[in-house]
Formats: sequence, C-alpha cells, structure tokens
Amino acid sequence: MTKQSMPAHWTSYNTDEGPSFLPEDGRTLMISIVLDAGAQKDFEGIRVVVVRRENDGAEMFVKECTDLARSSYMMGLNHRKALTTSRIHAKSGGNRICMAENEKLCTLIFELAPSQTYWGHFARLVLIGHQTSQPSLRVIHDHIEHKVSSTILFLHCNHSAQPEFSPGGNVRKPTRARAHYVRVIPVPETRPPQPTFNLPQPVLSRIVFLAFSDKQKGWRRGLLSCGLVCKSWVYLVDFFFNDFHDSDMCRLDHDPPNIANVARSLEKDLSRSPLISTYSPAKYLRSTRVTNTEFMMFCEAQNRILRYATSITNIAIESTHAFLFQEFYDILCSLKDVNNLRVTPMRFGPRDSGDIRHLTYEEILKIISVWPHLKRLNIVNWKLSADLDSSSSSDVNLENVRVTCPIENLNLRIGKLTGPLLMRLTGPSFSPPTLRVVRFDAIKGLTNSDFLAFLLRVSPTLVSLSVSACPMWRNSDDEEYAIDTAMPSLTSLETLILEGDLSSEKALIQKVRQRPSDVNIAWKRHCISLCNPLMMRLESVLDAVSVTGWDSIHVYLDTPVGYSPQTSVEVVQAAKARGIDFRLSISPMELWLENIG
Repeated sequence: MTKQSMPAHWTSYNTDEGPSFLPEDGRTLMISIVLDAGAQKDFEGIRVVVVRRENDGAEMFVKECTDLARSSYMMGLNHRKALTTSRIHAKSGGNRICMAENEKLCTLIFELAPSQTYWGHFARLVLIGHQTSQPSLRVIHDHIEHKVSSTILFLHCNHSAQPEFSPGGNVRKPTRARAHYVRVIPVPETRPPQPTFNLPQPVLSRIVFLAFSDKQKGWRRGLLSCGLVCKSWVYLVDFFFNDFHDSDMCRLDHDPPNIANVARSLEKDLSRSPLISTYSPAKYLRSTRVTNTEFMMFCEAQNRILRYATSITNIAIESTHAFLFQEFYDILCSLKDVNNLRVTPMRFGPRDSGDIRHLTYEEILKIISVWPHLKRLNIVNWKLSADLDSSSSSDVNLENVRVTCPIENLNLRIGKLTGPLLMRLTGPSFSPPTLRVVRFDAIKGLTNSDFLAFLLRVSPTLVSLSVSACPMWRNSDDEEYAIDTAMPSLTSLETLILEGDLSSEKALIQKVRQRPSDVNIAWKRHCISLCNPLMMRLESVLDAVSVTGWDSIHVYLDTPVGYSPQTSVEVVQAAKARGIDFRLSISPMELWLENIG
C-alpha cells in the first residue's frame, strides 16, 4: 500500500446513490473507507488524496463539509470517527504526494473531473490507486486521520459549470453525486489450496452437453462460462466447433455463430480442425437479405472453413459467389471423408443473381467421384450444364468420371435428368450395387425404359422406393410399366410408394415373397402405396389381393374406372381373409374402405 515492506492489500470499490440528506447540487461528494479486520493491524490511519489533471481546463478545488459530517453522525453513519477524533490537515497546490517515513497510513487516491450528462452537470470522482507519480496530476486535497479503522468524508467541489437549457426549454437540474465506498482487505501470505475439478472429460462433457443442448438462446455464453472456470475445463470451449446443435436447431438459434470468427479461430489453431465433422451454411445464417459484399465475405469465410476442416463427414452445400466458385469447387474435391452430402439451392444471397454460382449435376458427379466413402446423397433443385447460359456454363467432361462410392441412400428432388446421368449413380457395372433407399420427386426427362434399366441394376439391394410427380414417357400404351416388369426382380423391396401413372395391378400381383426359413429372423411387413394409378381397376385389385405378397396395401383413386360398391366390399373381404392391411380411398365420393387384419 504505502511501503514496499507492507503486506499486500486489495480494495473492494463500488459507487452507489448516496444518503437522502445529500444536496442535489451536483457538487457534493461522499467517500466511505473501511479497513477490514485483518487490515487494521497493518495501518495507523487513513489518508485520502484528491487530485485533478492540470490540462482539464477547469479550475476546481474541494473543501470539507462539516455540516454534512455532523448530519451523518446523527444518523449513525460515522460513529467510529466521532469516538476517535484526530488531527486533520490538508495540503493543496503541489503535484507530489508526501509521506513521513514513520507513518503507516492507508493511502487512497481519487481523481476529480467535471462531467455532464443530458440531465445536468456533476463532479465525477474515480479511485485511481494507492500511489501515483504522474506529473499531470495536481493534488487539490489531502486528508489524514490517525488511529481510525473507518472514515466518512464529505467534500464540496466548486466548479464553474452552469445549468443549461434542454431542447424543450426546461432547465437541466444538476444531479446528486454518487457515494463512493472502499473496503481494504489484506491478501493472505499463503493462499488456501484451491479446489480441483478433476471430473473425467467424458463425464464433464456429457453434463455440459445435457445442460445446453436443448437451449435455443444464450447457450454460447453459458458454454463460454463453463470453459473459463479453470484450466482443466478449457476443453469445453471446443463444443463451439462440435456438432452441438443439429441443422434444424441451428435454424432456430437466436445467436448463430459468426462464420468469419469461426474461420479465423481455425486458422489460428489448426488442432481444432478435426472437431468440425458437420458443416451447413444454415448454421451461420444471420439474414436472408445481404449485399453483394456481405455475400462474398460469407462465401470467402466458408471456403476457409472447408479448407481447414478436413475431417468433415456430413456436409450441406449451397450456391457460392461466382468469383469464388473455382476455389470452392477445388476445396470440395479435396474432401475425402464425406459420407453424407446434401446439395440445396441458396437460402440467401444478393439481389443480383448474376453473382450467384450453382453447382450443376455434372459437377456434383465429378466431386463425388473422388469421395470413396459417400453413402447418402441428397440433391435438390439442380440444373444440367446444358441448361446454363454461356456466361456461367461449365465444360465438365464425364467421359473418364466414374462414381465408385457406395451410395446407399439417394434422394433426388426437382430437376431434369437423363437415363445415362442417372445410371452413373448406381456405380460401375462390374461392381455389385449398393443402393438401398431411393426417392425421386418432381424429376423430368426420364423415360420408362430409363427407369427400368435403373430398377434392374439396383434390384438386388433396393429396400425402399418412393416416386412422385415424375412423368415417365412410354413408347406406346402397350409398353409395360417399368415397376411392373422389374417387380419379380425386386426381391429385397419392403416399401413402395408410387404417385401417378407409374404402375398397374401387376405391381400387386407380381410381388412374390417367401417367409424366411429361419424362425429366428424377424418377419418384416412389406407395404405398398399407390396413388392415382390410371390403368388400375377394382376388379383387377380383387384378383391381385388373392395372390399378392404385400402385407399392407393402400390404394388412393381420384377418378376410379368402373367403380362398384359391391366390388369394393369384396376386395376388403378378400384382404381380410388373407390377413392383409388394406385401405381403399376414393376421393370424389369421400369413401374410405378399410380393413386392418
């Protein structure tokens, strides 16, 4: 505090509104100092020094208010001072704080400066430390009390500030100065042993994950607080880079991460790169309307993340800035551990669509051709290279491109496609197929023969198939539907959903299946749902129910051909006799016939 040989102390300092008897003149100051019980033996008194800066442009001085001191004594605020009255002296006009060699005083230095707010003028007082030698500070008051452990000092500042008029014409009244409270506490020479937080990392990580994983707001601040508890908890901050929230929750996150900050953190510490296993632009999306500059900065930060996060296994990519497209494309080709890819149209971007560059279907094929572990592929709203204009077209030669990754789940929605481009996703002809789940929605350009070639290629492994809003052109009305022709080969098919003119009653008749010979193997129910099959009659459904291998059948007819209530009842009874779950929905008549066997 005052000498090098003195024990170390620290101060607890805060300001608050003073007592009610303080005048609201904006010039009265109150200082309360208390020596903790452990600090009283180290000092023989208290010294308060008030200084001001010589270049503040205000000629200020302070003087003690004895009337306020007596009022505080009457209210019981200063009883210790009254019992231990001591000599008080004040020195002003110098810029050096002097101290006698044999004095052991707790010295606290405050700086005084004029200040003002919208509502008025007041004197601002700030505790600046225990000792100072700055030449720009000038001592304007020096107060010393001996043999006391606490004191309350009232000062009146005489500054030249005048009331001003507000824009409405009212005089701004000066405000009451805040009281300053200081408590001096000794620092123990030997600190008590700190508690150790030696929980195993998996246990602590699980606790933190459960505490914050379901929160949509404020979880980042809470996670940061946990990471700053001690050095052994710092690793919890790495949750910022982990898949702490899935993509759906990130869209609802009220405080999404800043993509530029994440990219900068990865660049500073590359050891965090393996922590990012999932990437989606939606996680960092803050606004759907951005300028061209903001969009370019976002895409640049995205490239930096993908360049360093080489352990990504699950990625959702959208469009990028046209100027950064080649770098974006090369970075995607360098990723080798991706097993789940989702390509969707851009959710946000500049108003000028010419600055946005989309991945074409051919470019996607070339990217995944170098990914050996891809198992799930989801493409939404794509374009072919031939459909792009000359300014953004790309010449992608697929002659030597061979997709060999073991794709098991394929989802294609909203786009144009040809038979050869579809067959490239089934793998080389010399290797066994791997596709198990296939979903086609709103695809144009495929013919019935293209669909048949695809089904025959994946028939050994195909388990689930869903096709909706996909017109398949046939050469003639006599040409058999692809699904009808391929049904005997689809021995692994368990779920079939068809919407539109894609099948006939043969999809029911030709489904032949035998129960497993091993009684320990679970018997799975095979389900089919047909919506608006144009060439299907109820009479043919009656014949199909008696021989079909499906366990659950749902037929939705918008315009039934030759509808007969008697035939409908017979179909339901025939299905019930074989233990088949059968539902027949006829929309115009709002008729539902249902039997759950």
